[in-house]
Amino acid sequence: MKHALQSLELELSEAPTDTERADILNRHAEEMLNPDVYLSMQLAFDANQLSRQINYKQGIAHAVNILGGCYYRLTNNERAIESAEEALKLCLEIGYDDGAAFALNTIGATSIIMGNHVRALESFIESLAIRTSINNQQGIATSLMNIGNVYQSLGDQSKALDYYLKSLSLREEIDDKSGVGTSLTNIGNCYVAFGELSTALEYFHKSLSIKEELDNRQGLIGTLHSIAEVHLALQNNETCIEFAQKSYGLAVEMTNKLGESNALHCIGLALEQKDDFPSALDYYTRSLTIRREIHNPAGEAGSLLSIGTLLVKLGAVDTALSHLFNALKIAKTIQSKILMYKVNQALADLYHQVGDFAKAYMYFTEYFKLKEEALGDEAKKNIQNLQAIHQVEQARKEAEIYRLRNTELAELNKNLLELNNEKNEFLGIAAHDLKNPLAGIMLTASTVKQHFRQMPGDEIIGQMETIEKTADRMRRIITNLLDIYSIESGKLNLAIKHFDLSKLVASLVKDFRKLSKAKNIEIHFTPPTQIIFVLADYNATIEILENLISNALKFSHKSGSITIQLSLHEEYSTARLEIIDSGQGFSDDDKLQLFGKFMRLSARPTDGEDSTGLGLYIVKKLVEAMNGRINCESELGKGAKFIVELPL
Repeated sequence: MKHALQSLELELSEAPTDTERADILNRHAEEMLNPDVYLSMQLAFDANQLSRQINYKQGIAHAVNILGGCYYRLTNNERAIESAEEALKLCLEIGYDDGAAFALNTIGATSIIMGNHVRALESFIESLAIRTSINNQQGIATSLMNIGNVYQSLGDQSKALDYYLKSLSLREEIDDKSGVGTSLTNIGNCYVAFGELSTALEYFHKSLSIKEELDNRQGLIGTLHSIAEVHLALQNNETCIEFAQKSYGLAVEMTNKLGESNALHCIGLALEQKDDFPSALDYYTRSLTIRREIHNPAGEAGSLLSIGTLLVKLGAVDTALSHLFNALKIAKTIQSKILMYKVNQALADLYHQVGDFAKAYMYFTEYFKLKEEALGDEAKKNIQNLQAIHQVEQARKEAEIYRLRNTELAELNKNLLELNNEKNEFLGIAAHDLKNPLAGIMLTASTVKQHFRQMPGDEIIGQMETIEKTADRMRRIITNLLDIYSIESGKLNLAIKHFDLSKLVASLVKDFRKLSKAKNIEIHFTPPTQIIFVLADYNATIEILENLISNALKFSHKSGSITIQLSLHEEYSTARLEIIDSGQGFSDDDKLQLFGKFMRLSARPTDGEDSTGLGLYIVKKLVEAMNGRINCESELGKGAKFIVELPL
């Protein structure tokens, strides 16, 4: 850093004009954005002042752009947007394309933090178009990475990873080491979301080496923290603390208060896992102090929640209650339902522990209500964002079509129509596949509500665990549905591994027997004498079985029966699962279109149940994606037998 400043002083002293001096200040300010954001800000201020004195508009635009980047890195979102918009307007006025693309990038990155994903994607796509037109390879790589950031923020890790890998490939091609380090961190975060923590660590450590080599201290803060969080999840507490302390030291050096507070909180979590409660409390308290100082209400509520939960373990119930109530108050003020349901859960646990079961039940009730609302709001928000993003992408494609030759127009219009149809089908699939687990939650909750006073405590907890388990299954389904159309392109993220299929089938049969009572339908299943392991994706298999058993119930008459058989098919090295119902069966025409999308068959649900015609299409795609087979044997009026074979 000292060498860089000496170089700057030498260049400034040798520059013959103020215009050149302004350019030198801006160039060094941009170079310092990641290594030292405060030095970058000071240099940009100087460049801005000098440029305004000589009415050098490009120098002003460049300096204001860099200031926007500084404010973004310091999480001053309003100032970041304000500066970037000012710079964008000036850049467009003088035809400064590189500057306009830079400003759009800052607007997009800040919009992600502020939750405006549509504006973020619009800004990044426009930035990418400008950089492509002027062949700015480094800028193209940055825009690709930022588009990936939008999808990662929305939880679409597969699409995010696709953009990150494109960005990484281009950065390696042009030898952009700093960019490579950033891309590696982003890819690591995707693998964390996939649950592949070892792979994530590999990417994080590669990124760490590059950032250390380049002395990118701001970047190191985040990468060190990411490594610490992975080790925390693996319960490697000492290693977690080691990396979090390094992140903290750099954050202090760089006056990165958010980085300081996050590192301290992470160390507290590791110490709590080690049962070193007094030390954990100290770190949580230090993190809380900083979060209050920088006016981070969500972080403050999170710290209060951690402190309150820990104080319960230390036996300080009254103090714990004070912290938890304060956390709840903040969570309500900022309308964070996720924080609200977590605090209500902690309060319910506390009152249960001290024997105040009436208050425990009250907070458990509020916890489940808020959790359901939070997950519903999150899913709804993501779907709305995906719809809006689809419209942005479609508008971009329409703009491209306008510029293309007439001979290509018809084919591209056809592609746009297919994209729109896929969007509508996706929304239908989401509604269809979430209904089954939701029905289970409603049934269990209704049972507890009606018989709460008569039920033993253990049984109530068991019922609550059932609700929690089913809610988790709903989240897994949402994740799978976001990738449903990646199947045909081979990009669906299936975690293929061995698991006990007989145990899974028995568990699902137990759940569906509760639902089958409404139609007085008997479900017969005798577990095989031997354990049958299959090589498949566990969550996808749940989705397949739920669809098939649900259909059997739906299309069977009251007082009917369903038989489920599981056996080894050694000749083909597969497990063979048969689901046999006593329903209406299928005609020959039905069987020809059985696994198509939105098909309306002659057989109809027998008790007014809904059917979108999507379930069997999803089942077939998932089975085939796992190298399995599915077919149906049926005669009209004589029920149906669905046969699924999965590899061993």
